[in-house]
Amino acid sequence: IILLAVAMITIIMQPLITCLSVDIIVNTSKGKIRGCIGGRAKSRINIFKGIPFARPPIGSSRFKKPLSVQQWDGIYDGTYYRSACMSNTAYTSSPQKNISEDCLYLNIFADPKCAEGECAVVVYIHGGSFYFQSAVMFDEDSIAEKYASRRIIFVIPAYRLGIFGFISIGDGTFAPKNLGIHDLIAALRWVHTEISTFGGNPNKVTLMGHSCGATTVQLLTLSPNVPDNFFQQGISMSSADLYRRNLSHPITMEIAYRVSCARRGLPYKSEAVVECLRWKPADELLYHQKALTDVDYFDLMFGPEPDEELFAAEVPILLSRQNVRDVGYLLE
Repeated sequence: IILLAVAMITIIMQPLITCLSVDIIVNTSKGKIRGCIGGRAKSRINIFKGIPFARPPIGSSRFKKPLSVQQWDGIYDGTYYRSACMSNTAYTSSPQKNISEDCLYLNIFADPKCAEGECAVVVYIHGGSFYFQSAVMFDEDSIAEKYASRRIIFVIPAYRLGIFGFISIGDGTFAPKNLGIHDLIAALRWVHTEISTFGGNPNKVTLMGHSCGATTVQLLTLSPNVPDNFFQQGISMSSADLYRRNLSHPITMEIAYRVSCARRGLPYKSEAVVECLRWKPADELLYHQKALTDVDYFDLMFGPEPDEELFAAEVPILLSRQNVRDVGYLLE
């Protein structure tokens, strides 16, 4: 488990592997998926990109929990990345070129030997302060060398960021809090159900994250409402302090003011504000989010908040409870 954590530091923002062939087809419960074989001669791996684990959270589904992906006919093309989730900031050296609200996909890198037996699985949660970076920005050669060629299946899921994933208005009745975390739970559910098709063992899953991804690993480990069998180990590297009451509310309302979904100094109805924001162009919301976070990075932030479903209290209180899941855990 320690070797996994040390190796992870080196795999951000690097080149892509060229597919050598595209004749790998797996049959999931939702339909068939075509992947490809890539990597260097000594570290060939099976690669499946852009696999949907939830329906696109677009239109009327914006600001709603993820829904299970529907079945498809034919063979799904899993040989290329789909768009990253909506993000835009000056605080990253790796801005995403292709972004969309339709972004709930995951990427799988697997040792071909896993087809012969059940391999351990790593599910990695990317960092980025909950409003930038993505699941499509990693050094595939490093993933192949350090994980996927060593009888490990490496999975990187996307999750909604910024206002799209962490909107906070009222008590969450009209727009649930922590939507980005719900996305990751949906991805873990998909992994638990489908990873055996790719040669993975659903009972040997390590959840790993860096920065805000590390925070998410902590919260998912402490949440009493995440099924115990979704993962068996956790690794948090450089965890960020991005979890507290009303963390996302100030910036949510500031964006609402700027796009005329609420008026400063006047009372508002949560339902009306949410519905107004739901139908604003995504680029408009992102524009104002960037303007705010680039100026007030430490004062206006998005992130998980205590709610009545996933996390009913702050971390110290969650830690004091007796029903914390029994998992192996490494904190770096």
